[in-house]
Amino acid sequence: MGRLDGKVAFVTAAGGAIAGATARLFGAEGASVACVDIVEENVQRTAADINEAGGKAIALTCDVTDDDAVKAAVDRSVSGFGKIDVLFNAAAYSEQRHRLADMPVDMWKNVIEVNLTGMFIVARHVIPQMQ
Repeated sequence: MGRLDGKVAFVTAAGGAIAGATARLFGAEGASVACVDIVEENVQRTAADINEAGGKAIALTCDVTDDDAVKAAVDRSVSGFGKIDVLFNAAAYSEQRHRLADMPVDMWKNVIEVNLTGMFIVARHVIPQMQ
């Protein structure tokens, strides 16, 4: 019996190291996991790892800055698993490191778009399902 038996987790950036490990742990603890990432190959691998270990997971390719895409991913998660109980909202942009004075404005805009607006968009669609 796992600590998350019967729960459904929605994990963004599930194709990455930290959120991927979290998604795998959630699956090992009994949660059904909606693995979400912008990189299809990576998110497919995470979901496959969970399924191969005896858990339940789906892979959803999604750009968290795209409101319609996030809504569609949440809808697919709910249609596949019936609900969402847990949100691990980890998508973040950090492609390169720059000193503030040297950071290009376009890079800063991408950081804000993914790290703030993306978090908002995901929470905006998942929270009503959790309520």
